[in-house]
Amino acid sequence: NLKNNSDWNLYEVCISKEKNFIRYKGETYDLEYESFSFNINGKIVKPHAVFNIIHGDPGENGDLAEILERNKIPQTACDVYVSKLTSNKKKYIEFVNALGIPSSKQVLISKKEIDDLSSLTSSITFPCIVKPNNGGSSIGVSKVYKLNELNEKVQIAFKEDNEVLIENFLDGQEVSVGVIQNKNERIILPITEIISENELFDYNAKYLGESKEITPGDVSEKSKKLIH
Repeated sequence: NLKNNSDWNLYEVCISKEKNFIRYKGETYDLEYESFSFNINGKIVKPHAVFNIIHGDPGENGDLAEILERNKIPQTACDVYVSKLTSNKKKYIEFVNALGIPSSKQVLISKKEIDDLSSLTSSITFPCIVKPNNGGSSIGVSKVYKLNELNEKVQIAFKEDNEVLIENFLDGQEVSVGVIQNKNERIILPITEIISENELFDYNAKYLGESKEITPGDVSEKSKKLIH
């Protein structure tokens, strides 16, 4: 849709651990990441806006938003504060708890605490969920039924992050609600009900079609009030 709009010059920005670059009219140009600009035939180009569709780091965790805000370039994703807060699961849980919103009990552990899991999890019941504290797409997430399975699943989560969150499993209806902020107007989208074919709403359920996402979902009026 964006490419078909003749009013705009579109530049495809590719950001990776190996190299940051721009694709434009079949040619490739280096991206100066800190200034978020690039040189095309002697002309320095800085975008008027960025359509941010990068999953995870740096698109969702606030790193890219920080660069763009510093350069006064508007973007479609959340701002730095919201991105950094919500990408850190423990900090976000503390934030919603402060608002009076209940959440599952959880324990945050670092790699140096892995040898003392039994004492750290005294407040956790089984089954529990083990997940990287910073991460997305359900990568590294496991449901654990017994204490003797915990160490293995924690090690899987540590492959994705230096901190791991262990939390009590909550059984119930799973929903998702999109919110769009357009200047001073906040639009709350209809509630989507998520029915996974798998044990969890895992990577395959999210991206490989192994789930149903129904909008609007079959949600009771009582639940709707709680969600909104």
